[in-house]
Amino acid sequence: MDFSIIIPTYNRNHVLYQTIENTENVLGKITINYEIIVINDGTAEISYKSNNVNVYKNHKQGVASARNFGARLAKSENLIFMDDDILLTDKAAFQIIEFHAHETKNHILYFMRDYSPKAYQLLEKLSFGRYIIKNENYYWQKWINECIKITDNKWEAPYIASYCLTMKKSIFNLTGGYNEQFPFAGFEDLDFSCRLKNSSVKMELSGTLVLHNEFDRFRVKEWLARRYREGATRAVYIKLFNDSQFVFSPSRIKTFLFKLIHIFSGLIIPVLGIMDSCQWLDRMKFNIYNGLAGAFILKGYNEYTRKA
Repeated sequence: MDFSIIIPTYNRNHVLYQTIENTENVLGKITINYEIIVINDGTAEISYKSNNVNVYKNHKQGVASARNFGARLAKSENLIFMDDDILLTDKAAFQIIEFHAHETKNHILYFMRDYSPKAYQLLEKLSFGRYIIKNENYYWQKWINECIKITDNKWEAPYIASYCLTMKKSIFNLTGGYNEQFPFAGFEDLDFSCRLKNSSVKMELSGTLVLHNEFDRFRVKEWLARRYREGATRAVYIKLFNDSQFVFSPSRIKTFLFKLIHIFSGLIIPVLGIMDSCQWLDRMKFNIYNGLAGAFILKGYNEYTRKA
């Protein structure tokens, strides 16, 4: 059995190298052939040396384009899509092999993710870290509630997430791949899920964990930049599919507050940083982080709505 592992990346070489090294270590324990296809969307040169790794330039084309490019280059029928900050675990690797060893012509498989113990130690020390943990737990609880339980460790899901996703290349080609009109990551997964449903492909979520190694994004500014991109790609999705359920329309009062928060975010963020170790202020700061998130989502949403 052989695999093509496709990893899009954008100027995160330190994190990317950890992902590649971990992937090679995990797969090195198993008798399989594999290639790692790195699609470089950024400006930083990637110099990782390995016989199993090939790097291709796809300058600033977006994650959907990068994944499609990687799939076209893939030599294997067995595809694994991974984000550049995902650490494959031994259990997940064995489950991927078991999945492809059986009939998978109308199934895809992806995995739950969690932070590593090292990441938890770092996050739990600071209010913003504890906020991230709370949001991640809420995200997964909401996700599981929308799934249908198959076994104690597997669910049939209504949507996929591409941070660690495996399927046959024939399924990928059947769907037409990812929609390259999205400027940032996020809603391209929702669109791809609809393509899978329309092709009668079952989406399976495994409770086996992969590890989320995004240490470089445990800072408020980087996190808010992602919220901006979330708003932007939401606006693009609405334009493409006229799906009113994703319209972002806070009340007038909230809209005014979000705009005010965005104007003063340059002052708010440093003040939060000064108070970051004060756990007794968590409740108040969590509300402020929610306000900042709303402000940056609205900013991205409005700007890309006007562009549309």
